[in-house]
Amino acid sequence: MNAARYNLQLSNFTGPIDLLLHLIRVNRMDIFDLDLHLITSQYLEALESPELSSLENAYHFLLMASTLMEIKSKLLLPQEAASEPGEPTGEEMKADLVRRLATYQNLKQVVEDLSRRLEEQQRLLYPAAPARLEQSLVYSLKDVSLYDLMTAFEEALERRQVVTRLAEMDEDISIEEVYAEVEQRIRSRPQGILLSELLSSSRNKLHMIAAFVALLEMIKEEKVVFKRQEGGFLLQPAREDAQAS
Repeated sequence: MNAARYNLQLSNFTGPIDLLLHLIRVNRMDIFDLDLHLITSQYLEALESPELSSLENAYHFLLMASTLMEIKSKLLLPQEAASEPGEPTGEEMKADLVRRLATYQNLKQVVEDLSRRLEEQQRLLYPAAPARLEQSLVYSLKDVSLYDLMTAFEEALERRQVVTRLAEMDEDISIEEVYAEVEQRIRSRPQGILLSELLSSSRNKLHMIAAFVALLEMIKEEKVVFKRQEGGFLLQPAREDAQAS
């Protein structure tokens, strides 16, 4: 099957994991039983698009292409020749990729559920309100892409026990309360706090999701600034917000 038949536009995908999930879905594959040869071929065909050179997160797509080729080559070689001592085997790398795909897919399902709930609430507002809300939800990330944030969220999530479902909706979480908690933690650390530290302090997965949503809202309101540094992303209160505290 040829990926070009789908007329893929790379800008429609938040990152390489999103693109891989699309290819898995259109090929009706089981995520835990990947045809890596077919998926790799289709993924590489999708990257032949001239659009790739203009994407801000093109590096992530190319890095995934390199990873897929490495996994594929290791799986084709005899096991004793596929990896150096201490390096992951092809099967281990494939298993890690499957785990990342499953985690991202579960996260998307949660986001879609939250979006559906938002749409239901918007129907209760007067007609002009949804458009005004949508117009206000523009995140100014500057040199940090949404895929960067999603990757950092995934890494924090991986530190917790892997389960089939991303989060059990077994408690009521107040976004307002979580927002206040996140805001207080960031404002109390004017020198900065790592994004991974902020997220990993959540008491459960549902609370972590709420904290991530609250953080996006703070970005929208320009209350938080990001800095790239070794170890991840450093969060700091915006200058005016820091002075006010």
